[in-house]
Amino acid sequence: MNVIKKLTGYKQSLDKPELKPKAVLLDVNGTLFAATAAAPAFKKLGLNESLVELWFANVLRDAFAAQAAGLFRPFKEVGAHHLEVMLREAGKEEWSRLTGVDAMQKVMAAWAAAPLYPDIPEALRHLNNANIKVSVLTNGSAEGIAKAVLTGNKVMQLVKGPMLDISMPESWKPFPSSYQFAVKQLGVSADRVCMVASHPWDIAGAMQAGLRGVYVQRNPCEVWPEYLPAPDAVVQDFAGLLELLGLAGPGAAAAKAVESGSPTKAGSSGV
Repeated sequence: MNVIKKLTGYKQSLDKPELKPKAVLLDVNGTLFAATAAAPAFKKLGLNESLVELWFANVLRDAFAAQAAGLFRPFKEVGAHHLEVMLREAGKEEWSRLTGVDAMQKVMAAWAAAPLYPDIPEALRHLNNANIKVSVLTNGSAEGIAKAVLTGNKVMQLVKGPMLDISMPESWKPFPSSYQFAVKQLGVSADRVCMVASHPWDIAGAMQAGLRGVYVQRNPCEVWPEYLPAPDAVVQDFAGLLELLGLAGPGAAAAKAVESGSPTKAGSSGV
C-alpha cells in the first residue's frame, strides 16, 4: 500500500467520481527527479556535492523573501548569486558574477539530464489513460529544465497540459498568484485541479489558492508538518497517487465499478 494518509476530500472521490481532478499540476525539482542530480555539476565546479540541498534551500529562502516584499527575481538570477557565494567561500576568487551565471547554467544542464524517479512514467501513462490532464508548474524553468528532462526520459508526449513556470506570472510558488495563473491556463476550476509535490510548502500554497493537494513523501523522515493545514492525502510515491485516484492498485476496481454503476465485491473497495 502506497497511500500513507487520506485526510479530506479524496476519501470520498472513489465513491463520487465527479469529485476527481480533471487536471494534475506537477512540481518538478524534487518531485519528478531528485534535486541532488545537480551533484556532479557541483563537483565539476569544485564544490562539495553535499552542498546542493543547502544551495537550493538558500535560493528558495531568498526568492520567497523577495516575493513577500513585492519583488520578483527569476530563478536563474537567485541561483547564480548563491552559487557565486559558495564558490567564493570555497576560495574560488577567480569566479566573477559572469562565471556565477556560467555555474548556474551547468547546474541547470545537470537537472535537465536527470533521470526521473522510476514511478513517474507509469503514473503519467495512467493519468493520460484516465483523461486527466497533466501539467507542470515549476519554480525553475519550464523549457530549460522541465521540458528537457521529460523529453530526455521519453515521456514528454504524456504531458498534455501547459508547461508553466513562475516567470510567466512573475510569482514564485507558494504565493497564490502562481497557482491562480496555472488554473487559468488549464481552464478548469481550482477545486478540480490537484497539485502534486514533494514539498509541503508547495501543497499548502496550492490549497490556500483553492486547489486540491497531495503530498508525495518520498523520504519517510519528512513527515507532513503539523503547523500546516492537512493536505488531501499523503502518498509515498506516484504509485500511491494512482491508487488514491482509483487508477491502479486496490482502488482501481472500486473506482471502475462506481463509474459503471456496478456493485463492488467485498474487500475491493480500495483504501
